[in-house]
Amino acid sequence: MSGKAVAGAHAVPASQEKKGGRHAVALVTLAVVCLLAAAYGAGYYYFSSHFVPGTTVNGMDVSTMDVPTLTAQVDKAGEAWQTSITYGDGYELAIKASDIDLTVDGKGLADAAKAETEPSRWVIDMLQPQGIVVDEAVSYDEDKLKALVDASVEEYNGTAQAPTDAAPRYDEEKKAYVVAPEAAGTQLKAEAVEAAADECAGDLKDSVQLTDDALIQPNVTSDNDKLTSAVDAANKMIALDIPLTVNDKEVAHVTGDLIKGWISFGDDYAVTLDTGAIKKWAKKELKSAAARTDEAHTYGLDADATVNAIADAIQSNKSDSIEVSTKVLSDLPAATEGASELGRHIDVNLTTQYARMYDDEGEVIWSSYIVSGDMGEDRATPTGTYAINGNKAKNQTLIGADEDEDGEPDYKSKVTYWMPFIGNDVGLHDASWRSQFGGSIYQYNGSHGCVNLPTDKAAQLYELTRVGDKVIVHW
Repeated sequence: MSGKAVAGAHAVPASQEKKGGRHAVALVTLAVVCLLAAAYGAGYYYFSSHFVPGTTVNGMDVSTMDVPTLTAQVDKAGEAWQTSITYGDGYELAIKASDIDLTVDGKGLADAAKAETEPSRWVIDMLQPQGIVVDEAVSYDEDKLKALVDASVEEYNGTAQAPTDAAPRYDEEKKAYVVAPEAAGTQLKAEAVEAAADECAGDLKDSVQLTDDALIQPNVTSDNDKLTSAVDAANKMIALDIPLTVNDKEVAHVTGDLIKGWISFGDDYAVTLDTGAIKKWAKKELKSAAARTDEAHTYGLDADATVNAIADAIQSNKSDSIEVSTKVLSDLPAATEGASELGRHIDVNLTTQYARMYDDEGEVIWSSYIVSGDMGEDRATPTGTYAINGNKAKNQTLIGADEDEDGEPDYKSKVTYWMPFIGNDVGLHDASWRSQFGGSIYQYNGSHGCVNLPTDKAAQLYELTRVGDKVIVHW
């Protein structure tokens, strides 16, 4: 079958067809390049006098603004500027431009900001907007700003909660010292508020919310080495149990319950002991145990020496027994010659106005100054050898004779401790109405014949005496 030509048609060679397609692509590419170049050029031209969208100057959005527009806006913002600085619900400081003589160089700021831009980078800047900061475009009176801040913070801090330093504290449940943690409180640092105010004024911000970083912080935190060391030292002290003795006999113990009341902490957290409190305790608890007499002296507590020994032991963490220190309080009237050889008895020496009780071994187990019968009234206490009789009793009323013949006893004296040695008429007893004993009182203000004693001494003698104990009264 033979081919037949079609009228009006002609065949195009393949090489010519390919060449035509390339030409079309080139034309399109050229058109796109021209369009992009035109767009870039237009952008370059526009952004030579305007800011790229997304640009900020000192935090202000200046998208598409030109220098005159930004200048006018900054000048307006400066005139109307006011800011509020707040913290929580309790603190607010409002500042106006007129309060600090604030002025703004709008033209200078706009020019300086525009100088920071590069028109040729407008495409990149649109993808990555610039944040431009211009310093020294705003001016204000720094002293006025500081004065406003200081006054505001001082007023607020007056009622705000002050920070609390970490500190040693005794925990009653743990029976130990612990570190009480620090707390920030709510008081503000003036310098932090001033920095925020400077930022607001410099950038013409209308507000700022302070964070906890603006709070005054404690000076001492829980991890302070001196603090933790002090707590450890105090706990070692209260772990002690120190026996106290008099003549090798235990009379008291210094324990943690006592020591914690004596511990205090210095400014540098050095653990110190209140020696005044120790002395007060020692005088109350050790005075009786330390008191003793012999034939020549009365002895009592040497409080200072005892306190020093206790304090040294606590500070050295030693729990060895401590012998309570004593000292001579006074010299006693001379003992009756030979009295220590007479066995158990009460020696009443009217000359020295002093009485002693001896035990079977001749040791003095009690002694006291006395007031005997009034010599001026011819009522001297009878001398001789007697014995405590069965009328010994507590809470008695001594009734005198009716020597003035008025129909009434000459006296009625209530005594707590009655130790008679001549019938039920003459004995040793307390005389609470007297404030002094011994000396020459018996010569002008003596008793009706009995042997008067201080109340505490009468109580001691009452406990020591037994019915039948010998009483020797002599000059």
